[in-house]
Amino acid sequence: MNSSDDEDLLNWLKEQIEEFQRVQPVYEKYSTILKQVLGSASRKYAPLAIIQTRPKAVASFGEKAIRKKHKYDDPVHQLTDLCGGRVITTTVDQVRAISSFIEDHFEVDWDNTLDVSQRHATAEFGYRSIHYIIKMKKGVFPNDIVPIQIPEEIYGLKAEVQVRTILEHAWADFYHDTNYKGAFKIPDKWDRELYSIAAMLEGVDKSFERINSNLRRYAANYGSYMTKEEMRYQIRQLATVMEYDPENLELAQRIGKLAIELEDWDRAIEVLSKFRESGHSEIYRDLGVAMCKSFRDDKSSKGFIEGQDYLERACKMQNADVDALSSLAGTWRGIDDGKAKELYLKAFTIDPTDPYPLGNFIEMEIIERGNISCLPMMEPVIRGAIQRSLDQIDVSMNLPWAYYDIGKFYLFLKMPYESLSFYTKAVQVSKSPWEIETSLRSLAGLEVVKDQLPGYQWARILLALGLFVKSTGKKVPKLIKEYHSPEGFMPKRPIVIVAGGCDAEIEEKMLGYRDFLLHSFEDFTGTIISGGTRSGVSGLVGEISSLYKERVHTIGYVPSTSMEDIEIDSRYNEIRKTDDDSFSLQQPLQYWVDIVLAGVDPEEVKVVGIHGGRIASYEYRLALAMGADVGVVQESGGEANKIFMDRTWKDSRKLGSLDQNTEDGKKFLEGSQRT
Repeated sequence: MNSSDDEDLLNWLKEQIEEFQRVQPVYEKYSTILKQVLGSASRKYAPLAIIQTRPKAVASFGEKAIRKKHKYDDPVHQLTDLCGGRVITTTVDQVRAISSFIEDHFEVDWDNTLDVSQRHATAEFGYRSIHYIIKMKKGVFPNDIVPIQIPEEIYGLKAEVQVRTILEHAWADFYHDTNYKGAFKIPDKWDRELYSIAAMLEGVDKSFERINSNLRRYAANYGSYMTKEEMRYQIRQLATVMEYDPENLELAQRIGKLAIELEDWDRAIEVLSKFRESGHSEIYRDLGVAMCKSFRDDKSSKGFIEGQDYLERACKMQNADVDALSSLAGTWRGIDDGKAKELYLKAFTIDPTDPYPLGNFIEMEIIERGNISCLPMMEPVIRGAIQRSLDQIDVSMNLPWAYYDIGKFYLFLKMPYESLSFYTKAVQVSKSPWEIETSLRSLAGLEVVKDQLPGYQWARILLALGLFVKSTGKKVPKLIKEYHSPEGFMPKRPIVIVAGGCDAEIEEKMLGYRDFLLHSFEDFTGTIISGGTRSGVSGLVGEISSLYKERVHTIGYVPSTSMEDIEIDSRYNEIRKTDDDSFSLQQPLQYWVDIVLAGVDPEEVKVVGIHGGRIASYEYRLALAMGADVGVVQESGGEANKIFMDRTWKDSRKLGSLDQNTEDGKKFLEGSQRT
């Protein structure tokens, strides 16, 4: 380059700098306004975010003008970063939320916008950030989220806004200063090390995102592990605080969530409606749920339609809100099943192992097909959803629905005993009859494939039984009326159920508990229910029947079809036959139907358990779910031992251990004599 060219370049640079100095005050104002706008958005979507904005400095402009002269001959009007902003968030999902806000509220120059994370090859890591080139869009601000007036002279000016996590920011700043703008190329050895650090930080970001997502869901379900009275007291406390801070959206949301847990739809609607213009997606979701629940008996009503509208708003504001999409889908069932299924599918696509949309989508697919041909291909996601539900249970989250979900998923996997165990736990922890009724209604829709899902009818009987026990009106569901034994009355009270091992292989072991049982029942007057055969524990009850026949009435429940290797015990006062061809969960379900329809309070019933296999295992759990006292001879082995190791049941308030070498059995039954 000759001296004349040098002079021309310097004159051009002086002109550009002088022009930039002339417009720089506008960019300074732009920087201030941009910080206010991004700050307002961050308070909603990323409360702990760091907001940085700045106009380009004269020196920085001059340096870039020279460096980019081959590309820009008029940099004052061509450069897109004369005003810059940065939003540094704590999590990846906050990056997504802020990015959605920018895309919805600014005019984005997509040709020059760059998602740096997308330029890496599959095996690469590094400078990960989203660089938006934006302009203010007229007619957008001020609004509910950003109450800021935009000066007229700012419209039409471009700015660069970067959005990244704090870990991405730390790496990018370090790498940018040492290499990206450096005067020399960093040696490959250190470059590789920096990229390996980027890979580790990406993994940490993903862990933060996963934990944060779980914590949000946990917070949203914190009422699940409280009693009704505790929830009511919590509402009173929060409402008292809110009297002094009536604009506190977080308090309103917590009150609304607790009110929904209590089925107090009016209270939820009242407190959440005050924030209906907040632009807050979770407020819209919970308000929509409360309104649709409140007006569910008239789905053409203004209130129900308004509730759907709030759910629609929540979905539009945050498409990744699987709960909002699934709740909206549920409101369309029975009105437009095609739309409902489409929404469940959308939610399932976003998060395939989320139990809420997955269970409903599969259910609708089965109903539409009239068969279960879709289940084999869905098995991997079903098992993933089961594990996810178990993880929720571990932290008392999403109860009782996590138990209901696992019950349904095991039914889909044709594992009836596992299914009934979780359905039974769901009944036990359900605080309100509507929770059981909702699951029962879900099962009713699958009646078209009832013969293809082993255990389907057991599950329906169980839920109908639980609904009757937990309902205040005591209306008898038709389903359990049909399963009431013809001779279903209970002649003597109290009622004691004796459950345990009846297999021929452990006959000798069970005889070791003969003295314990005979001694325990020697002063007992009432009804004893057991298996009705001469083997194992059932045979010992037959002996009790013959020894204490003046004081006890024994009832044995057996399959209607006689089995060659089973001998019915004629010493029982009654043998009641169930509608199946083998011993199964049908017998305990039927004797509980008989007990509750006889007007017996389940809490007055006691269960004595010794050893046992999978049927006895279920008898113990069903009794606990009904509210009965269960005393198990712990050292007797089998399921009697396992229940004390079952994380789902071991802490049940009414589960106790009996010692066969003490007076435990007699004392346990004496309690029933006082009822």
